[in-house]
Amino acid sequence: MPPRPPKIVLTDPFAGLPDETAEPAANVTFQPFGQTVPARIGKTLLDTARVEGVKLPHACGGHSRCGTCRVRVLQGAENLCEIDVVERRTLKQYAILLPGFRLGCRARVLGDCTVHVEMTAEQAAASWNEKGSSAWRPRGGWK
Repeated sequence: MPPRPPKIVLTDPFAGLPDETAEPAANVTFQPFGQTVPARIGKTLLDTARVEGVKLPHACGGHSRCGTCRVRVLQGAENLCEIDVVERRTLKQYAILLPGFRLGCRARVLGDCTVHVEMTAEQAAASWNEKGSSAWRPRGGWK
C-alpha cells in the first residue's frame, strides 16, 4: 500500500476577525464625496463602498487585476491592513505604486480612515453596471 500524502491545512488569515453580524466598528470617509459610512472590521474598502452605495470603480469585480479601484489614503493609513504581494504587483503594473495609494479591493479596514477615490471624469459619469464601458479602462489601457 503506497504511503498517504501529507494532509495540507490552509489557515485563514482573517479567521480571528469579528463576525459579519457584529456592529460596524469603524468609519470610512470617502472623498471627494464627503460620505462617511460605517465599516465592518476586516472588510475591504470596496466591499464597504458597495454596501453603502459609494461610487468606487471596480472593472475586474474586485479581483486585484485592473487598478481602477485605487484610492489615496488621506488619514488613517495605520488603520488599513498592510499591502500584500498581490496589491503591490497590481499597483506596480499600472504605475500607481506611490506613497499613500491602495487598491480598494485589497485594503481591509482595521479602524477609522479617510480615502480619496481616484477616478477620471469619465469614470465618475459612467453607468456602473454597463459592461464594456471605456470608463473601466485603467490609466494607460489594458496590459
